[in-house]
Amino acid sequence: MDHNITIFNTIILVGIFQGMIGLMCWIFKPNKNSENTLLALIITVLMLLSFKILLHTFGLWQHPGWRYFPLAIDTTIQPLFYLYTCSVTTQHYLSSRKQLLHFIPTMLFLCHAFIVYIATAKQGNILLKDQVAELFFYNQLKFTEDVAAILSGIIYWFLSFQRIARYRKWLFESQSDTGFSELSWLRNLLICTGLLLLSLITSSLTQNMMPSGRGYFIYTRLFYIYMSLTTFYLAYRIIIFFSQNNQFPILRVTSIQPAKSQAIDKTANYVVIQQAICHAFEIDKLFLNSQLSLKELSIAIGFPLNQVSAAINYGSNRNFRDLVNKYRIEEVKKRFANPENKRYSLTGIAFDCGFNSEASFYRIFRQHTGYSPKNYFSSK
Repeated sequence: MDHNITIFNTIILVGIFQGMIGLMCWIFKPNKNSENTLLALIITVLMLLSFKILLHTFGLWQHPGWRYFPLAIDTTIQPLFYLYTCSVTTQHYLSSRKQLLHFIPTMLFLCHAFIVYIATAKQGNILLKDQVAELFFYNQLKFTEDVAAILSGIIYWFLSFQRIARYRKWLFESQSDTGFSELSWLRNLLICTGLLLLSLITSSLTQNMMPSGRGYFIYTRLFYIYMSLTTFYLAYRIIIFFSQNNQFPILRVTSIQPAKSQAIDKTANYVVIQQAICHAFEIDKLFLNSQLSLKELSIAIGFPLNQVSAAINYGSNRNFRDLVNKYRIEEVKKRFANPENKRYSLTGIAFDCGFNSEASFYRIFRQHTGYSPKNYFSSK
């Protein structure tokens, strides 16, 4: 049995340890919700998958008691990520029994794994264990599980990415509420996961093309390192969530209507609409409404919603959310420069200017100015 602590094993163990801390935070905190529960399940599955590779790297697979230990959960993480994506893009998300249908492949593979483990349990010799396992077509089912994991990964990745893209399109084009999460972290995670899927497909091809299987070995290591880093990051997010004890308001995705075309309407006078928007923001200061939506703006200035949206985009790459935040940032600058407001905190001023999340204010301020609020105002 190989007990050497290599760099690879250390990375995997660190990910598992961080995952355990995240799970402890989830277990002992009362304010659990669907998205955090799903996130905890994802972390648990990632930890089990990490333990699965440690069975081999630590040589435990050669021990009769650990050989064929039932961990056939390779098809579990994909639907869990999709359901988590649904939960963070849906208001009042509720789980249902129908969602268990996503895990039918996992249930089937796990049943087979338990049958093999029980059937080989009495055998103390590894060779005899292997012979018994083959009576239950262990290697053939394991190959099928690997293929199913890759195919389901592609399908669920597409569904998840599509849902995130739809949510972000709705958010940037019609909502100014900075309390809504932009879910950039989840989108970036999906992008990285998509690249990983490509590498896994490549590794499968490499395994068949390279007699030594060296290419497959490298990609397998990269996969588990990425998985460990993902475990670490998700556990960090759940720790931060419970330490701050807050949550972003979430959109009911099913209520989003298909985006209307914003092609230039020759009958619409976009200059007039833009002037009306400027008046609404500069004179009426509608941007101070932290929950201002595109629909409310269109009603206030008396133009159709799709024309208002097109007018905002006309001649620039700015969307509704960016436009409103631009006015809010300028208002923060103006108020903070006023000596009469020195008794107020920067966060308090930001909230008065339409922001309703401190974290989003700092992020948006840096996006618009290139500086953090502290560095910007200290130089003035």
